[in-house]
Amino acid sequence: MCTGICVIAVYFNIVLETVRITSENEKMVITATLSIFNLVIAALCSVFTSRFKRRTIFLSSLTSLLISYTIWTILSALTVKSHFKNKGLCQGVLALTYISYACYNVGFQGMPFVYLTEILPSALRSKGLLIYSLAEESFLIFNGFVNPVAIDAIGWKYYIVFCASISASLILCYFFFPETGGYTLEQVAVAFGDSPDLILDIEETTEVIDQQIVEILDDVKILKE
Repeated sequence: MCTGICVIAVYFNIVLETVRITSENEKMVITATLSIFNLVIAALCSVFTSRFKRRTIFLSSLTSLLISYTIWTILSALTVKSHFKNKGLCQGVLALTYISYACYNVGFQGMPFVYLTEILPSALRSKGLLIYSLAEESFLIFNGFVNPVAIDAIGWKYYIVFCASISASLILCYFFFPETGGYTLEQVAVAFGDSPDLILDIEETTEVIDQQIVEILDDVKILKE
């Protein structure tokens, strides 16, 4: 919700009006095509996501989103300063809207839930997902009250706030998000700093317990015979 995509998702009508796209028919066509575009991108991501590492997906999504959102902000500023006379700038803002959505869909349409289930142990998984959902809904409520007021007050300058938040998210992801793609639960534990020797001890203990269970079952089978 701090990636700025909420501005497009919830207040797309206001965003279009900031670049003087006011025709209701034109707005309807743009909104419909954007929805179809998002559906296609999300479907493609669901197919190809498993082929890439989690950290790579997050970093790629945030980096491309920061670039596209920054360009979108610059074009919006130039559009206002040209008094909306340059149609090419308006079309550029519209094109960057689609590109920004694509960048967002790659890393944040469903990947956060996948990542949380991989990094959290079973005992904490439900609580972690609950905290994530509460935080997401809290940001939605905050954005619901703040975004329209801010856009109406300062226009395109409000987009700079999201450029800063995307930059902060990128730095956070780079330094604090370990790779979990393709790892077993034990390997994920090592990625978070647990001792490899401890993991090996657990694996050896598990193997011994499994062997003892097999022996007990064999003894029970012999007794029955």
